[in-house]
Amino acid sequence: MSAAAPNTAPHFAEWRDRYQLVGKIGSGAFADVYEAYDTTLDEAVALKIVPDGRALSARIVREVEAAASLDHPNIVALYDWFADGEGSILVWELVRGDSLDELGHELSDGDVVAVGVELLDALAYAHSQGIVH
Repeated sequence: MSAAAPNTAPHFAEWRDRYQLVGKIGSGAFADVYEAYDTTLDEAVALKIVPDGRALSARIVREVEAAASLDHPNIVALYDWFADGEGSILVWELVRGDSLDELGHELSDGDVVAVGVELLDALAYAHSQGIVH
């Protein structure tokens, strides 16, 4: 069994002084995502918390490098990232609204095409920046 790479994120042990957790938005195989209030930016953000040991640090670094190189209206912005000794925390723009999964049955064919065009525009932009998702 291979050992996880050491966490290379900037260390920020007292991140809870800046970010106040509001509630859990969702979870995936490697991370949990929370809505939080950023007291410095005075706005709601999304915190992706990846516990040490659940994902290799190199994966987080690749995600940060990729996200930091993208600036597009259809791609959520990465505001910050750091570690707290227990894991890595990525601070993202919070996008409010229903998920496509929740809206799927309500969307017309034209709506689906419009969403698809926006997704493909974002994907084409990411590819033009050397990012393959």
